[in-house]
Amino acid sequence: MAGGNLGATSVLSTYFGANLTFTAIFLILSEEAYQRGAVVFAVPICWMLGTFAFTGLYRRMEPYFAHGMTLHQALGSAFESAALQRWASVWTIIAFLGTVALEFYGGIRLLEWAGLPLLWSTTISFALAFVVSAMTVTGGFRGVAWADLWLDVVALAGSLLLGAEIVRHAPPNGTWIPPLKTVATLDNIMFVLAAIVIFVPFQFCTLDSWQRLGAWKNREKSPAGWLIGGAAILSVVYCVPIGLGIVVRSSNVTFGSTSHPLKAFLDQLQLPSGAVGLLFAGFVAAMFSTADELLNCCSLSLLFDTFQLSRTAQVRSESDERKLVLSGQFYTAVFAFAAAGLAAVAIAYERVISDLALAIFSAQVVFIFPLIAILFFPQRSRRLARAAMASMFAGFVVAVILVAAGWVLKEQTLTDGAPVAAFLIAGIRFIPSLCRARQPKAQSTP
Repeated sequence: MAGGNLGATSVLSTYFGANLTFTAIFLILSEEAYQRGAVVFAVPICWMLGTFAFTGLYRRMEPYFAHGMTLHQALGSAFESAALQRWASVWTIIAFLGTVALEFYGGIRLLEWAGLPLLWSTTISFALAFVVSAMTVTGGFRGVAWADLWLDVVALAGSLLLGAEIVRHAPPNGTWIPPLKTVATLDNIMFVLAAIVIFVPFQFCTLDSWQRLGAWKNREKSPAGWLIGGAAILSVVYCVPIGLGIVVRSSNVTFGSTSHPLKAFLDQLQLPSGAVGLLFAGFVAAMFSTADELLNCCSLSLLFDTFQLSRTAQVRSESDERKLVLSGQFYTAVFAFAAAGLAAVAIAYERVISDLALAIFSAQVVFIFPLIAILFFPQRSRRLARAAMASMFAGFVVAVILVAAGWVLKEQTLTDGAPVAAFLIAGIRFIPSLCRARQPKAQSTP
């Protein structure tokens, strides 16, 4: 937690770093916009709505931040369940490991576009895993925040250049907004519902949000000022790949199944080598700034939430403290190389990256109802540990089954509906227990 002494600039840099991603933003949003059109603008809209909700409820979460609790420790404390804390940690680690794997997947594709053969690009992805893990373990969270500051500048500069090129290539007279023909209306409805379920509560349900605010030295103040401004910048950046996908589609550009709208657009540009270098540097910076923070979160959560080691340094000897640091570094490297391996497998089996992302993000939807309970009904939460665990488990299993079924049956509606189904099943399992768990009436003394 960087000693709970990070300034707002450092916290904001990690906010951009974790949420300005290469694969999940530039690749996936441009691909979805190519298929669906303007409906994909639901993602930045939901992100802004979620940010307003997060800042509006900050005071309810601030006591947990003041004690330096992770998301999982807050859940475990409120529900008085170490098991709940442990399992919540496992789900977050799965989601974060998958997110880093997505970024490495995009890195492999980027290297392929640069002309490297698949074998070499896969090898280089493991080299990138080594670089990211080495950078992360060297500086800890404070070092990650410092590195993200510079990575964010490069990523935002690349986004600005790409956005300018999209505007320059957009057809005149508004004809760049095409009709929705390639995706069924039901699929688009499910996409919008999934965007609402995932991105409105997203910042509540992710460990990195809790970690950065637990590390903020001014956490007694509301982060609304810098967080809403940062969210507005991110939302504008999210519109860049969406606009790219729409422009490529409206230009009737075709490409093979192994290519991508982003590559098709880059192939049309006649940019000087320096500008191309800035674009690729921006993409790599977005990938690195996401991977370093999420790997840091994974090792933090494994040690203090899954293994539940004490975070009080006074109870450990100097030797134990050194062992703990080495353990954190070791597990960070393990997660980095595991993510690189998952990315290589995804490349080999040619899974659709948007489907992979939905499977990953659905793992965090399961936290919504337990979080509602601890923020609005803290007194009832103490008797709901089993219901909360059952709710999270049911939602997680349903999401995985639907994504797998969508892949096997080639039915996009099933895949798009995974987070919505996870949300509904988790709510059906938890809400009745929450309603029944009222405070018992005080008994009269005989």
